[in-house]
Amino acid sequence: SSLGQCGGTAVTDWNGDCCYTSNLDCGGFCYGDMVEDCTGECSGTTVIDECGICDGDGSSCTIIDINYTSNTPILKFNLSFDNATILNAFGGAAEDANFYIYSSSRQVIAYDSSYSGNEIPSGGGLLIQVVVDGDGSEACLSNALFQYGEEEFYLYNLNTTIDSCT
Repeated sequence: SSLGQCGGTAVTDWNGDCCYTSNLDCGGFCYGDMVEDCTGECSGTTVIDECGICDGDGSSCTIIDINYTSNTPILKFNLSFDNATILNAFGGAAEDANFYIYSSSRQVIAYDSSYSGNEIPSGGGLLIQVVVDGDGSEACLSNALFQYGEEEFYLYNLNTTIDSCT
C-alpha cells in the first residue's frame, strides 16, 4: 500500500487513516510517534552527545561547573566568557528553578521566562553547567551579572573551575 490522496490535501497513511502530511510521523502514520534520530534514520537510536555531535562520544568538549554562593535570591543572570566557544548550558539551580536558559557562543543568560515568580534561592551550590568547545583550558569568565527584582548586582562568590579574565 502507498500513501494516497483522500480529500483535498490530505493523504491516507499505511493504516488507511486520512490526515494531512504535516500530521504524519517519519514512518508514514497519522499522529504516530516515530521520529528520526540525528542521522535521519526513522526510529533510529543515534543521539547527539553533550558536545552537539551526532553519534559523538563527548570527547570534543568540556563541561564547566559554575557554582555560586549568594545571600540574595537570583531572578536572572548573565555570564560572559572569553577564550571559549559555548556550545550549550544546562542543569544546576537554574534548571531546578525552571529558568529559561539561553546560550550563545560567548554568553549564558538564564531567567524566569514565565514570570511566575521562579527564582534561585539564596544559598549556594551548582548554578549551571556550561559546555565549551575543546578542552576549555583557555576559557575565562569575563563578566557575571545577577539580578533580583529591579536591582542588579555582581556576585563575588562565584566559584568555577576556570579563572576570571584579567
